[in-house]
Amino acid sequence: MIPENSSTLNCDIRFGISGLRNPSLTENFYPSDIPEDWLLDYYRNEFSLIFMEISELTSHLGNIQQSDTILADAINELYEDIVGEDFVVLLNVSELAEKRVEQLLEEIFPEAANEDKTLFLINFKNGAVVESPAFAIPLKWQKFSREGNNDLLYYITAEQAIEPVMLKEMIEQIREHARLEETEVANVIFSSAQHALENCRNAILIESMM
Repeated sequence: MIPENSSTLNCDIRFGISGLRNPSLTENFYPSDIPEDWLLDYYRNEFSLIFMEISELTSHLGNIQQSDTILADAINELYEDIVGEDFVVLLNVSELAEKRVEQLLEEIFPEAANEDKTLFLINFKNGAVVESPAFAIPLKWQKFSREGNNDLLYYITAEQAIEPVMLKEMIEQIREHARLEETEVANVIFSSAQHALENCRNAILIESMM
């Protein structure tokens, strides 16, 4: 166990879920009659972090490779929804070609997002994410940066409900790992289709008591 006075306690940990339409959310979190365009606002009432696929922004647009303008509008609309809030979106752009991702960063991505640090483009390609044997819970992790800001992303791939004692150990390991990676911010995403909501809520509670 990491000592209570360890510098790893300086790590700011955010917890969230993979996908606004994650089954654990649609089955156990959202009201049954909630309109589609209210999902993000409802989610933000409880959580401060979300991992979204870019197709979630453009699912009604067909081939997302066709129109840079439409994609830019969708990203800017998302940014406008969260600007000024204590909320972070990690937008997975792995399904886009690398050249297109570079274009998003250089030309389309909202300039103000560089300062607010509320919206990040995450690319899982090219081995950027690696399995880490240091963690007892199956996860993938990636270090990402933009405009001098360095964060860590921990993507929890475990499909089962995680016991509280294991979540506590995971949080301790993340704090230590963040210290070794010399970063102060860790973003922890739960991806399980059935248990993401339960695991995320439990992790938030446990971390608040540590």
